[in-house]
Amino acid sequence: MPLNTLNLSAMERIEREQANRRLTCYLCETLAAVIPRIPSKPDCIQGLVNQAGVDATAAGYDQGKAYSSHITLSVLLGLHWERDPTYAQVALILEDPGMEQDVRLDMAVNTAIKLRRQLESVQCSMHEVTLDILSIPSEKLGHDAIWSAFQRLAALRGVLKAAEVLQLFMLYEADACEFLGLAPIKRKALTAYEYRIYQEMGLPVPLPTDELHGVARTSLVLLTHHLLLAASFGRFYHLNPLLKTLHRALDPVTNLPARSHALATFLRQHQNVLMEADHG
Repeated sequence: MPLNTLNLSAMERIEREQANRRLTCYLCETLAAVIPRIPSKPDCIQGLVNQAGVDATAAGYDQGKAYSSHITLSVLLGLHWERDPTYAQVALILEDPGMEQDVRLDMAVNTAIKLRRQLESVQCSMHEVTLDILSIPSEKLGHDAIWSAFQRLAALRGVLKAAEVLQLFMLYEADACEFLGLAPIKRKALTAYEYRIYQEMGLPVPLPTDELHGVARTSLVLLTHHLLLAASFGRFYHLNPLLKTLHRALDPVTNLPARSHALATFLRQHQNVLMEADHG
């Protein structure tokens, strides 16, 4: 037997592909009630498992329970969840050196389930906020409305401190600029002294969205959509294989009214799914 022709890398790849298929079948069966509420479909799970598997391996979770747990977290929280501040507590659990790995994995998955339920419990309200913005004609979309909407979404996600809301906004804003090919937004934070001057003079404190005045109207609308969707569906919603229906709703980027209409239709359909689940 010509043993020197054995390709160990190919064997490893085949083994991983088989493991991914088995995991996909298990997740589709176990999370059958969850998948429509993401919202997604079972035929999207394989793509998520394959991509999340690459992330899991890169993070050192490349075998057994660690591998399957990391992928399960990606189904529940979205691709690249470990880089989304709204899921920071899950990452902290996995990094806790005071617990054995199996304990960390179980706690992380249970925490992700809790966070998933919390998100679903407020997503209908979150979508109402976004629908309000989508109902504003693009030429009338104001920077104050954008900031107010983001604050409301952040509050629904449990982010209440002003500094944390601003940090989240700036992170998602930077993501949006990179994704849309826009120049980074330059922003100078006010000092405590400057804040006091505004307050003493009775002047309105500048909003973070004031820095968007130089952004072209079409780009501003697309950036706003990205900000609000990232708050509602996760920082990397635009990369998440589970959200193919949402991605299709965002396709007609050259026609803002059509895009807003398609996005509004998607959000209302998702609201219906969530409400059906509540009453089912």
